[in-house]
Amino acid sequence: MTTPHSTLVNILIRLVGHILFYTTICALFLCHLPIFIILLAFPPRYTHQAVTLFCHGVMTLMALFLGLRYRVTGAHHLPQHGGYIVASKHQSAWETLAFFTFLPQPTFVLKQELLRVPVMGRLLAHMGMIPVSRRSKSSPSSSSHDTFLHHGKKALITEHRPVVIFPEGTRTKPGQHTRYRQGVIRLAQYTHAPIIPIALNSGVFWPRHTFFKKSGIIDVVILPPLLPKNFLATENEKSLLQTLENTIETASSNLIK
Repeated sequence: MTTPHSTLVNILIRLVGHILFYTTICALFLCHLPIFIILLAFPPRYTHQAVTLFCHGVMTLMALFLGLRYRVTGAHHLPQHGGYIVASKHQSAWETLAFFTFLPQPTFVLKQELLRVPVMGRLLAHMGMIPVSRRSKSSPSSSSHDTFLHHGKKALITEHRPVVIFPEGTRTKPGQHTRYRQGVIRLAQYTHAPIIPIALNSGVFWPRHTFFKKSGIIDVVILPPLLPKNFLATENEKSLLQTLENTIETASSNLIK
């Protein structure tokens, strides 16, 4: 039987754990910041290594202070050679950190405004992140579309790195989704790179704009790839996008039942 006293103790324990988590995260970032700045003068691979180390640290602190862990299943679906496109569900900021721990030097497609943030913008640009403008999400200009394809091809074909795209373009609550955008399909058709769908339930444990996180296990499920021949066999982008959307949404919904 739960008493008011035990409830209060549990709340205090959670509060202390979260304070320690956020405090140590800030300390970890401040320790890495001089390293990040120095590495701007070196090839991007060194920055990727430092960021990966930082993200592993965040995941460790998350488990230690919050009782929140994660597991990745289906990793065998990730190609061992060459670039590939990761099309993932996006429910929280958590996946933007966690993906560095199991993807090799990922390139994220992100909103252009992030490149204007002092220090972080320089860091993201140095690592080869691909900016896109949200203003043109309904009818992107040909120049911005060509730039997106050019940078995507460079990461996938020249550098052999995975490109991470959140097809919804924004974070959504568990059980909800917004329309998927065509960019992921067009990049696959342009580069002939496979698309690796990813389902997750991070929003259940790491809700948007909340101080408290929930303890438990975040599931990341890497689904079977959609191969290039499937994109070249038809010109119906909407049909291909619908297939991708159904695949990710169905698997993500199963994780929150």
